[in-house]
Amino acid sequence: MIGRRTTGGFLVRRLLPAVVVVPIVLGLLRLEGERAGLYGMTVGVPLMTRWFDRLEDKNRQAEEVLEQTEEKYRGIFDNAAEGIYQTNLKGNEITPNPALARVFGYDSPEDMTSSVTDVARQHFEVVGRRLAVHERTSAEARKQ
Repeated sequence: MIGRRTTGGFLVRRLLPAVVVVPIVLGLLRLEGERAGLYGMTVGVPLMTRWFDRLEDKNRQAEEVLEQTEEKYRGIFDNAAEGIYQTNLKGNEITPNPALARVFGYDSPEDMTSSVTDVARQHFEVVGRRLAVHERTSAEARKQ
């Protein structure tokens, strides 16, 4: 590959010396710096520790924001007056909110989840039925 007159051969010929020489030179500079007392493990470890602490703090903050956002949208989902559900493409896994469970006559979303195995066939067979569900949900929202 080194002797070929291709772009790859050209790049290998140009980069190979740097790939070999740069790590050796950097290693020698590090050793000389340690011998001269410019730095050592007593400097490197605290710097890495601080860096990892900052990284950990940013990760913790991101997790807190994610948790707050999940709580916010869970509250919207659970307290919506409209019936809302999530399902997979096959329609066999359902996550309804309390309003939808009430519309279909279940005591809780958990009851609906445990008894519904095929959303499309059990609750939305006909397009007209979807409209009826929408009307019932809207009427229930107006009552509240």
